[in-house]
Amino acid sequence: MKVFIGFIKLQCIFAMLLTLTACWDYKEITYTLYGTSVGIDYEDGEYVVYIQILNFASIARQEGQVMDKKPIVVGKARGRTITDAIFALYRSEQFLLYWGHVTSIVLTKDAIQKLEIEKLTDVINRFPEIRYNVWIYATGSLFEDIYNVSAFFGFSPYETILMNPIDTYEQYSDIKPIYLFQFLADYLEPGRTAALPYLMIDKGTWKEGEKVSEQIKLGGVYLFEYKKYKGALEHEALVGKSYLDKDMRRMPLTIDDGGHQTLTLIVHTKDYDIKHTFKDGKVRYDLEIDIGAYIEEMEEKIGEKIMTARLEEKIQQDIRMTFEKGLEMGADVYNLNDKVYRYDHKNWEKYIRGKPNEEVIELGDVRVNAVIKHSGKYKERVN
Repeated sequence: MKVFIGFIKLQCIFAMLLTLTACWDYKEITYTLYGTSVGIDYEDGEYVVYIQILNFASIARQEGQVMDKKPIVVGKARGRTITDAIFALYRSEQFLLYWGHVTSIVLTKDAIQKLEIEKLTDVINRFPEIRYNVWIYATGSLFEDIYNVSAFFGFSPYETILMNPIDTYEQYSDIKPIYLFQFLADYLEPGRTAALPYLMIDKGTWKEGEKVSEQIKLGGVYLFEYKKYKGALEHEALVGKSYLDKDMRRMPLTIDDGGHQTLTLIVHTKDYDIKHTFKDGKVRYDLEIDIGAYIEEMEEKIGEKIMTARLEEKIQQDIRMTFEKGLEMGADVYNLNDKVYRYDHKNWEKYIRGKPNEEVIELGDVRVNAVIKHSGKYKERVN
């Protein structure tokens, strides 16, 4: 009897195994194309979609393996919609194209000037394989140039600013990268100015051996308000914006004395406060910013009080310069209006809504409280 019961159980187990699907749809990862970045352009009434593609060998390597540069594949197709263009890519893809590794979206300057950005990103937000935390950029360069940049030493293209900008930002906090969902939140919010970083090709800084190594860098930002393109600010004009960013970790600041460099410090923002008042139909903003700093380079000895005073004066000048540059194109580059929009909405409706920024906002007092913490590895005291 026990033998019979055991036989019946065994038969049941075999019957259950027959219902398992196993791995009938299994695909080798080396025979899959991995999309890593999507570019979108708009010309002659059609969407042009670019995609940067890597294979598994370009992304992963074994420990101790010699790193050879792997070829980067760039696809391009056109269509009446972005989806049409993507399906045009599918017709000649050769292997399954997987979108789950897409890490960045790049839009052309022409596209963002002709169309609202939510139209350009709608399919990205709906596509189930693409994650929410993808970086978004713009560019005036050719996609063939942007997408064919290789990382140093044969590393994966994942180790470039296009797909991993945080390491660079933490070392030099000048232009802050932004995720797509964060940018759209600013872009769609009536009280905010959205800043979209744009990419450039640096052709003169690096060499590998005797060959020039072209690399990607952030050249500035395109500004939007009420879903409208306002203009571009280059890197040099954005210096003041970093001081109103609590994520800012490291910025170099050089103080000149009559055209002669005397001091370079590394600064970071500790905290800041914005206050507003209304007068003569305008909104006046007063700023107070707490800055920490340390000495990086000092050509001539200078007293601590004089050093601190010059540091605070230079930061004040930079903040006012960037504010004025933004105001020239009608942009609230520091998002000063956001506080009024959120906490004083009645007055935002009265003084700001729908009116040109250059006519209704002004920058009042800018108070900088700087503390020079130390002189780096060098132990000489600051007098």
